Amino acid sequence: HEEIFTNPTATKPRFLSQWQQIATYFKDYDEHLLFEVMNEPHDQLTPALWNTYFAEALMEIRKTNPTRKVLLGTASYGGVAGVRDLNPPNDPNLILSVHYYDPFNFTHQGADWAGNKDKYLGTKWEDLVWERNQVMSDFSYAIQWAKQKNMPLHVGEFGSYELADMDSRARWTTFIA
Repeated sequence: HEEIFTNPTATKPRFLSQWQQIATYFKDYDEHLLFEVMNEPHDQLTPALWNTYFAEALMEIRKTNPTRKVLLGTASYGGVAGVRDLNPPNDPNLILSVHYYDPFNFTHQGADWAGNKDKYLGTKWEDLVWERNQVMSDFSYAIQWAKQKNMPLHVGEFGSYELADMDSRARWTTFIA
């Protein structure tokens, strides 16, 4: 489905058709099944377009799954900062879902797919007050937004790349969790 990120207009009919098919197929499953409309929208699928595409996919879903919980992710790779760009439809069965990989220089050190093959190697997470405060600051708007919208908040992904030292990774993961 990478084409939707480079040419959203051309792929939109397929995207909506897939959601019609998925929703129909799973309509009789119980409430333990949730839908996530898309993982990490990005590039040409801008935040403004994502708001529209999400709303239209949700309309397809609601035809056969009127009360199923649906995860609403953010554009710009699902990051917590993308919450500011969301304009969700009015639906009582949405769950805000964010991903968290910050500080990036710690979580992605040595990650060649992110252009960091030799960058940031040796960056530590010491679990210091200022480090914790930064994480809490990163989440504060999302928490406030979710409360205002009466929407549960789900952290769908978080983690750090294996080239970070294990003690730092354990401290970071424990704090985030």
